[in-house]
Amino acid sequence: MNNKILIFWSFILFLSMITISAAPASTELARLEIKNRTHLPVHIAMRKASYFYYLTVEPYQTKVFTVERETYLHTTWACEQETTGTIDVESNLRLVFTSCYYKLSPNAGTPTMEKIHLNDSPFGTQWRYQNFNVIPILRFFLFF
Repeated sequence: MNNKILIFWSFILFLSMITISAAPASTELARLEIKNRTHLPVHIAMRKASYFYYLTVEPYQTKVFTVERETYLHTTWACEQETTGTIDVESNLRLVFTSCYYKLSPNAGTPTMEKIHLNDSPFGTQWRYQNFNVIPILRFFLFF
């Protein structure tokens, strides 16, 4: 009888260890996908405390980067223009840089796939790629 109880509890312990080890581990990395639909390279410098990333995507290419989950200050160079702002990479994000030939972005995309045109990037609390050029007074207070 004691052997059956010992085997039963050993089996329960074994099952609980398997269940705990199979639980998904939380990751502190996020997937950042950048699609460049322009005829020029796109460069993004992202910085926050001890993290710094300089990401480059060649014309008509798509690249996937793995970065720490943070909200970064960014400087973006695209279509022979430069802009600064914040980029929230707390979860997976896809940025699509639209053609330089149009004055405006065809549409803003969705909150997980944002279409970026430096003259007309989406703004508001629901968007994770923000340009300070939309609100110049913020740029003054955050960088000076």
